[in-house]
Amino acid sequence: MKKWILILLILLGNTEILSADVIDDNEALMAFRMSEIHGLTLQKMKDGIIDAFFDESGISDGSTNELYGERARLLLNLEGTDGATSTTNSGSNQGSITFGGNAQIDDAQQKFGSTSLYLDGSNSFLSIPDSSDWDVGSNSTNNWTVELWVRHTDYSGDEVYIQQYEDSTHRWSLQHANGDGLRFFLYSSSLVVNMQSVGEIEDSNWHHVAMCKVGNKYGLYKDGQQIHYEQESGTIDLSGPLYIGKRADNLQYFDGHIDDIRIIQSNVYGANPSSDLSDEIDLPTAALSPDSTENISYYTLDNKTSDMNLVSETFTAESTTTEAEIFIFLEDTDSVTVGTDLKAYVTRAGTLSSAITLNDLGVYEGDKRIINGTIDISSLGSGSTEDLTYKLEALNDVDMKIHGVGLFWK
Repeated sequence: MKKWILILLILLGNTEILSADVIDDNEALMAFRMSEIHGLTLQKMKDGIIDAFFDESGISDGSTNELYGERARLLLNLEGTDGATSTTNSGSNQGSITFGGNAQIDDAQQKFGSTSLYLDGSNSFLSIPDSSDWDVGSNSTNNWTVELWVRHTDYSGDEVYIQQYEDSTHRWSLQHANGDGLRFFLYSSSLVVNMQSVGEIEDSNWHHVAMCKVGNKYGLYKDGQQIHYEQESGTIDLSGPLYIGKRADNLQYFDGHIDDIRIIQSNVYGANPSSDLSDEIDLPTAALSPDSTENISYYTLDNKTSDMNLVSETFTAESTTTEAEIFIFLEDTDSVTVGTDLKAYVTRAGTLSSAITLNDLGVYEGDKRIINGTIDISSLGSGSTEDLTYKLEALNDVDMKIHGVGLFWK
């Protein structure tokens, strides 16, 4: 029997690391589990791959509608020793974090954990060098979430929570204004998003503030409730540092505490910003994770706006293949009819098969089901290449979560 190979594509910032490792423990476990389910002997399995979706592992960027499982670009949990003037970014950005003025880690207040960031409102801030990781307005189809927990000491004037600043006419900012409320704007000569004068904070409680960008729709949220909406299809790439707690020209300093700051290119909360401000998102109940799936491993096929495709990277079999079998570990978000709402295909030598006849093998845990199907690929493709991929397709305005896909060939 060929060894099972687990292919991992790990995204670290802008660097892609591709590794292939023989996983001996998984070999017996997964091979036995699939053979037990489908009545196969291990010796009939020639080769195969398994994808478990903790991130974009094994997914083809060019052929898939949208990637989930994105790692946070910035995640500051702001844990440390009282009075410390350094912190660690658990996200992928490796830029240095500078503590300016009297900025410090403080154990007097915290939303989660034992400390948070204290800024005194006069000269305290954090800064991180320019990076494409802060370009929340660079694409009209990407999703972004910018969020943090904030506790005001006072409410004097305008106070910046977090901002990327190129110059006075090219910047984005999430902030608060006394008498008006929360505001998010992204400004340039080609793009103006200006959500403001809503959700004023007038107490010293902790509040969750988030900007959720879903394609060209922008939503501003306070404590989980949408409070503003704008739609904008223009794009802009900014070149400038990221600031926390002040405007770049040393104005609009924030006075209070901030905890759990995250910037991530993902619709973490499944937000759906709308003009009637009816959308709500779930509030975090624990310290934030750098992964958009909040430590739950799945890939979401969400086709509310269009049909969605999930396509694997290409894998090469070690010998001639005549038959392929796919296993899909599925969790229903909506009620999914396999073969109608969910279809599966394979390619061999670049030629796409017809839809595989899928079978529902039943529940394996909670609301999660195992789906499988087999297809003859002996006449698929041409030449001697044994390059194979799988493709899943979500149809009919039905959403689902894919926890893993196994493809093996015989």
